Amino acid sequence: MASRRASYTAEFKLIAVKYAEQHGNRAAGREHGVDESMVRKWRRSRTALEKTPRNKRANRIGITKFPDLETQLAQFVKDRRNGGRAVTTVMIRRQARHFAKERGLVDFVGGPSWCHRFMKRAGLSALPWGRKLQMTGRRK
Repeated sequence: MASRRASYTAEFKLIAVKYAEQHGNRAAGREHGVDESMVRKWRRSRTALEKTPRNKRANRIGITKFPDLETQLAQFVKDRRNGGRAVTTVMIRRQARHFAKERGLVDFVGGPSWCHRFMKRAGLSALPWGRKLQMTGRRK
């Protein structure tokens, strides 16, 4: 049975890399409880690891393929919400495809999983139907 996936801090990876430089990749893998191939990968990306904060685990969100489109779309969503109007994921996807068509982006799909990743990158959340946005002040 395969072991469960784990994430490691940049500091842990650098320690394993330093050990591997002295004793080899296999020995470093055994010593730190990781696969040899992971140690090889970490050795190749050593310069990037040295620039990363020591406690950071991974680059999970990644760079978007269409940054201008996502910036424009995030502004659209914020403007609608500030106007007190609801925004659904279907509306976001439809507007994203519209913006992509305006810009001539033929390889943009804008599927449901893209929409959820976009919302996470932009710091947006989807409220379930029937939930009201919480007001910041109290009524008198």
